Amino acid sequence: GGGGSAWSAANSSPSNRSRRAHEGIPWLCGMAEQLKPEYLELPYCISFSLPSAKCGAVIGRGGETKNEVQRVTGAEVAITKKDPHEAPDAHRTITIMGPLLAVYAAHMLLMRHYNDEEAQFEAAMHRAPPPDDR
Repeated sequence: GGGGSAWSAANSSPSNRSRRAHEGIPWLCGMAEQLKPEYLELPYCISFSLPSAKCGAVIGRGGETKNEVQRVTGAEVAITKKDPHEAPDAHRTITIMGPLLAVYAAHMLLMRHYNDEEAQFEAAMHRAPPPDDR
């Protein structure tokens, strides 16, 4: 066959992706409501990577951000250890396990912390005086 499905063919165009992105939370809720309720409690696992140098945002001081996300969502969050000999562009893997909605809620909270820290970093870079070239 031709691979893919009618859903993927009809919903994967750039204009559809952009439209869905602007629909935000109602769109996501609508997608979740289409699932059979028993699927929501099955165990799930997602993994993603972030630059190792930026993982402090999702870990927090003494692990407080990671622990708070776990407490609020009920999902388990595991972050690979930093390699002492890693390259400057190294990435670390974050794995989230638990019921479906808990997993995605934890991912959203972690990404909020990551993006908030990135925004603060960018703002600080724009406020900083240029380096002295003397």
